[in-house]
Amino acid sequence: MANLYKPDGTVSIVTPKRAKWSLSELQELVQGDIEMMPGIKTRVIFNEMAALKSLPINQKATYFVQQMLVTKVSGNMGMLRYLPVLRGNVVVLTIGEKM
Repeated sequence: MANLYKPDGTVSIVTPKRAKWSLSELQELVQGDIEMMPGIKTRVIFNEMAALKSLPINQKATYFVQQMLVTKVSGNMGMLRYLPVLRGNVVVLTIGEKM
């Protein structure tokens, strides 16, 4: 089970077709090749070419990831070079979810 964040602001729960996620399933959800950003309790999966394809900004997923990164460095903003802006569909898996 995972959360699918769409650029229109909707968030839905998605499940793999089998016991664990396949590469093709994740690529289908993010509409292209995937890139993964590990978090403390999550894995964030997004389209690695989203910016080059000019996909729409995903504000909810961007906010989620920025909060995750700020928490990860214990609020020390000096350690962050930039906060990412995510585009297109974004999948958030919780740790323990089989990939």
